[in-house]
Amino acid sequence: MRKLLASLCLLASACATTGGVAALRDEEPVREQLLAADRAFDKAAREKGVEGFKSFLMPDVADIGGNTRGAEAMAASWAPLLSGKGATIAWQPTGAGFVESAQVGYTVGRYQVTQADQVKTGAYTTVWKRQADGSWRVAIDGGCPECVKCGPAR
Repeated sequence: MRKLLASLCLLASACATTGGVAALRDEEPVREQLLAADRAFDKAAREKGVEGFKSFLMPDVADIGGNTRGAEAMAASWAPLLSGKGATIAWQPTGAGFVESAQVGYTVGRYQVTQADQVKTGAYTTVWKRQADGSWRVAIDGGCPECVKCGPAR
């Protein structure tokens, strides 16, 4: 599992920093569904806080590092950014792709954390799983902050 999560982190970094998103299958409707799901995820988190965020998570969701597992634990770890007190987070997808079956997909994008007068930015990857009703829910999520050594993510 750790190797899978490490591979996904490398995918996130590569896709977000190069601007290229490689998909095994290129069908615009599925890509648009994934981008729309990610935008709705951001909107729900900003407007409804932890509950809006949690509504997009699979019960067994994990972060890319594998340190946080389960919807309750993930929501708790994000609560400081979603409470509207002190810090806030917003994100915007820049690309999407999916596997041949179109049952699993991913989005990559940019995020911004604002706290007091500080703004921190970075890149993220979210792995989505299609549900029986056709909706998408988050299976794995994670991001990488920009750093001086690496330079800004593109």
